[in-house]
Amino acid sequence: MAEINKVFQSIRVRESGSSNLSLRDGQVVSGRIMKFFPDQKAMVRIGQQQVVAQLSANLQANQNYLMQVNQTSPYIHLQVVSEEVVRTPNDAARALLEATGQQAGRQQQMMLAGFIRDQLPVTQQNVSNLLQLAQLGSDNSDTVLREMLSRNFPLTEQTFRAVDQRINQPMSFNQTVSQMQSQLAQNSSLTNEQAQLSLYLNAVNGRGQPNQQIMAHLTHQILTEIGRGSDTTFQLLQKAGIVSSQVSYNQWANTWSSWAQTNQVSFQLGTNGLQTQNFNLPFNMTSQGIQDGLANLANNQLTGGERSQKLLSRFINQLSSLQGGSADRLNFMANFSQSTVFNQVQNNLPPAQQQMMQQVAQMLQQNQVSSLQQLLSSEQGEQLVRNLTQLLSNQVDQQQFRALNLWQSVLTQPAPSNNMAQVMQQLQSFMNLTQHEAMARAQDYPTMQTLLTATSSQLGNPEAFQQMNQMLQGIHLSLQDSSREWMQFSAHFPKEMFGLNEDLWMDFEGQKQSDGSIHPKNCRVMFYLNLPNLNDMIIDMHVKYGDVSLSIFHESPQVLSPLVDNMKSMLNINLDQKGYDLQSIDVKPLKEEVVESISNNEVDQTQLSYKGVDFRV
Repeated sequence: MAEINKVFQSIRVRESGSSNLSLRDGQVVSGRIMKFFPDQKAMVRIGQQQVVAQLSANLQANQNYLMQVNQTSPYIHLQVVSEEVVRTPNDAARALLEATGQQAGRQQQMMLAGFIRDQLPVTQQNVSNLLQLAQLGSDNSDTVLREMLSRNFPLTEQTFRAVDQRINQPMSFNQTVSQMQSQLAQNSSLTNEQAQLSLYLNAVNGRGQPNQQIMAHLTHQILTEIGRGSDTTFQLLQKAGIVSSQVSYNQWANTWSSWAQTNQVSFQLGTNGLQTQNFNLPFNMTSQGIQDGLANLANNQLTGGERSQKLLSRFINQLSSLQGGSADRLNFMANFSQSTVFNQVQNNLPPAQQQMMQQVAQMLQQNQVSSLQQLLSSEQGEQLVRNLTQLLSNQVDQQQFRALNLWQSVLTQPAPSNNMAQVMQQLQSFMNLTQHEAMARAQDYPTMQTLLTATSSQLGNPEAFQQMNQMLQGIHLSLQDSSREWMQFSAHFPKEMFGLNEDLWMDFEGQKQSDGSIHPKNCRVMFYLNLPNLNDMIIDMHVKYGDVSLSIFHESPQVLSPLVDNMKSMLNINLDQKGYDLQSIDVKPLKEEVVESISNNEVDQTQLSYKGVDFRV
């Protein structure tokens, strides 16, 4: 698995599809002075491309120097780090070490030389961190640091170990989960954090869980919240219609407390989760009823969260007071009727009211205010407003959303591989459960990382907990460079979720949208799959303005090519229905391309041929 991971990283870099020179502020580069212009400007060749830059020193033409990028906009400004002529990347590395006052062995100097040669964003400020991190790993530290630099990850020990774990020491997600559950079960005392972490582990391991264990976890969660006076799960179950809206929180808390005391309910933590006696729960709650209610609640949730809820609330208020509406109010309502939120709301209504919503949209677009007032004053119109109000009241807040996602995950059995909608839902649930976003009120459903930290300290920081924390860090390591409007992140999913031989790895990168997501029409997605019959496969998908190009890497391209040809027409149709155009599918051999180390006999950079592009400022 470690070897295929290195191949995965190699293909990602090699097939990046970008030949443009990309410089960052503070980066050191080896540049060759080609010719001079007035006003201290010069043509500088960096690698195989040329730029016109402002220089801050008198240099010789046709010589290479180590330079620092002081600015990239509105023009490139290069400052000479050392006036010593550099002929090879090794010379550049030595000059950088002298300029920063750092000491490095031969291996580390060769590592820096390789980074400078490949134009990775090495700076005078991060040399010290690079040298320190290089001592943490094995012979593969070079690979880890390359990944961190190329993806602009923070140069910290925590990030290094997360990337190192992913590339050089990949572990089975479920194997780690099983080790953690076993260690939790060996602990004589049971804390709330341990019980919750066990539940989270059940939710993300890609396997179905026995109903009795799920209900034991739900019972423990409810009783824990009642003990601290919280109502997150109570509110969630009421919104899902599992608990009557007529039940008050006091009735809820008293009923559960009396039930637990009468039945002397106790819990034990086993290797697969919580265990307790199989009691009939209060309020006639069953696992199937909970699953159905939560699924219906999830289907009624609006994408966009709080923003969408505020828009819908404003729309309902203005529908209810349409009389004497101002031009601004009518413009908002007309615009809202053409929005994606309006479409989502409409789709969540009964068929008859969906048609009425279409009428409302038409009347707003045609400014037929009196007709709309007449429609809304009818019995059907009043029912429409009530249903819209009920839909709004059933929207969940941030912590309730985590709870909804968690219970849906443990109650849902793994999806068959041909049910793409369910597979995508499981993928989204997994990402939501493992992300580490800030929450002001998270005591009832804290993040998985928070529970890992608390439980790890309770159990003496065992190895499996460290490994899981590194895996989660590796999943959500991300780059968000606002100046470049680009972002990227990686994901690691349990093999059981998809019926694979090995865990699924994915890399995402692309244009960043205003909401922080990756633009679906301008992105790149890579998959590593180990399929039951086809074994190792890497799929590299480039999307540019909706045009899709696929490269599929396999150890036997001649075997895979006929299968790909048979599926090409169906793939073309499916992509076309989603607004994409399939441009090409290439099947390529799967082989490792190792980045070679720099030797002292490396050729002089002056022998490189120029194939670049001039950027004039």
